[in-house]
Amino acid sequence: MKKLLLLSLLCLSFNTFLRGQIEKGAITFGGEIGLDYLAAEEEPFSGFSYGFSPSFALMVTDHWLLGASLSTSAFDDSANLSTIAPQVRYYLNPGSEGNNYYAGFRYEGDFGDYEESSYNFQLGFNRFLNENIALDASITYAIHSLRDNGFILNLGLQPFMNKDDREAWQSAVSTFNRGDLMISPGFASIFYLGGVLDMRFSPDIGLFLSDHTLVGVSLSGSYSNRLNNTFDYEGAHFSIAPYLRRYFGSSQQHWRWYSQVGLLLTGSGYETELAEVDSWGSLLNGRLGTNCFLTSNLAIDIGLDLSYHLWTNQNGATRLGEFDGPWANRGFRIGASVGVKYFLQRTD
Repeated sequence: MKKLLLLSLLCLSFNTFLRGQIEKGAITFGGEIGLDYLAAEEEPFSGFSYGFSPSFALMVTDHWLLGASLSTSAFDDSANLSTIAPQVRYYLNPGSEGNNYYAGFRYEGDFGDYEESSYNFQLGFNRFLNENIALDASITYAIHSLRDNGFILNLGLQPFMNKDDREAWQSAVSTFNRGDLMISPGFASIFYLGGVLDMRFSPDIGLFLSDHTLVGVSLSGSYSNRLNNTFDYEGAHFSIAPYLRRYFGSSQQHWRWYSQVGLLLTGSGYETELAEVDSWGSLLNGRLGTNCFLTSNLAIDIGLDLSYHLWTNQNGATRLGEFDGPWANRGFRIGASVGVKYFLQRTD
């Protein structure tokens, strides 16, 4: 298994001469839609939550990309956070076999319960890993209306589909085999805004043991530190979630149904002048879903989820006193989600 993973990564690392699909008529898209209900053991913490964050963009010429994204989320009666963000990019060297460099601008405006806007000036590049999936790396300078300005570094993946891909999407089928990889879009980001440092990473990678069975791991971590003297705060979070996915059917198809089971282990903590809190937990989860393949490398992932907290603990001290006990919001969670998955073959 280690040899297969190493081989797959080496194939990705040394394939440096792929001509991308950054051309007039190509589209790129992403985001996630999710809805779930938490049946907590303590009733006040039960409720529905949702998240809706689609994005779409079109290459209107070989150089210019125009698009927009929408983001809204809420839990039960909590405040609603909603933004709309039109964007524009100019590619300096579209169609390059190496890095495709771009300069961009993105405006983010809130239309929910908050009143804030930001102007984001961006420099970055795409580097294609195969004909549809590109590495996306960028640096952004963000000017905020209510907060301090700052820099954002981001690393992830971005899909592209040209006109031929879109015309043939209904006949696209899966092509994964032993040694191939399944990867989710986000990797890592670093924010530095007005004395606040925020670092996050969230890789999710699966390795195919056969054309039916995949083992993977989803990692998530963050670190925050307020570096000015207004309010001292330091916090960190880490989780690891191994999972096993089994695809049904005996042949490569346009729709590939699967079942998945996994375990999440998580820990977090924060410290301020007034409080110090540590939290730990474990979660058993299952998923029944399907992949609809748009190309052999790109699929929409649709599924139903069920999870249950196996064990939780939170301990610490605040100005109200010390405490040590299980999470108040532990319990069952049932939901549904739609997202995007990327598939990388060993030959890519």
